[in-house]
Amino acid sequence: MGLHRRFVYVALILLIAALLAWRNLQEPSQEMASLGGGTMGTTYSITVPLNHAGAPLADAIEQRLDEIDRIFSTWRDDSDISRFNASRSTDWFASPEELASVVAESIRIHELTGGAFDITLGPVIERWGFGREDVTTPPSDEELAVLMASVGTRFLDSRASPPAIRKQRPDIAINLSGIAKGWAVDAIAMLLMERGIEHFMVEIGGEVRTRGGNGGKPWRIAIARPQPGEPQAQTLLEIGTAAIATSGGYHNSIELLEQQYIHIIDPARGRPVKSQTASVTVIDEASTMTADALATALIVMPAENAMRFADSNGIAAHIMLLDEDGRLTARSSQAFLAYLEREQQ
Repeated sequence: MGLHRRFVYVALILLIAALLAWRNLQEPSQEMASLGGGTMGTTYSITVPLNHAGAPLADAIEQRLDEIDRIFSTWRDDSDISRFNASRSTDWFASPEELASVVAESIRIHELTGGAFDITLGPVIERWGFGREDVTTPPSDEELAVLMASVGTRFLDSRASPPAIRKQRPDIAINLSGIAKGWAVDAIAMLLMERGIEHFMVEIGGEVRTRGGNGGKPWRIAIARPQPGEPQAQTLLEIGTAAIATSGGYHNSIELLEQQYIHIIDPARGRPVKSQTASVTVIDEASTMTADALATALIVMPAENAMRFADSNGIAAHIMLLDEDGRLTARSSQAFLAYLEREQQ
């Protein structure tokens, strides 16, 4: 990555499988198998019943992930998102349904969170070194002022039929890194359900969706301790069918002029977030895409504001705070406490 070092720790969430100690002879437990590989600049892992885990499913997953990459990758000049960013037109840009849907949800989350989630930070993210370009110094105040003038989800539109997106300013460029992996998890989950698979776990870059059970028992997911290095479980959850996403600055940072900066940008300032919030985990019953975006938005907010927002909107959120002495504390919204209580039963 040029003159700087980037630390990428993909596994924000550890999957802990509930291993079966005993088998019922009349009703044997279902064996599970995992498929995995690389996608979207990270890795994926998919656990399904053994009888489904053959080459046809693996090929279908790879094909769908390739399609997703051709839509959302900012590292490909021929992707739909790159072509939209390169265009200076303010007319409707015909896009795949997938892109229009993700942009529409991004606009909704932006409005819901009062601007804490903003996909138009693309040029700012690039300038801080979290994109395709290598950088060696932080942006100056003058550079940031120029870049921030073209930031604002209010300058974006999306429509479903026919699917298209539109920028109201020619210099708008979007980055969907805070929501696209969650959407990809949902897309693979849909593929599995269309094939009649009722028990599975899909994980892409730490964003997870589960359905049914794991070999006859509920899925057990561990939220990782927010620290660099080998992931360690901090909080264990027992879930059935749900989506879970975690946002944390510890797994992706950059060093510029001997200063460490995390990849999460505050849309109000155009600078990497600085706070005691080390990570935020969100559980959503229906959408990994939504959980992904909300986790990103909540880590931008001050912890007190984030917790009030989560409780006011019925969001299952778990916030880990790291003080100056390295002590870790956790706070959970009312909706998240229900999952913790389920684990303790």
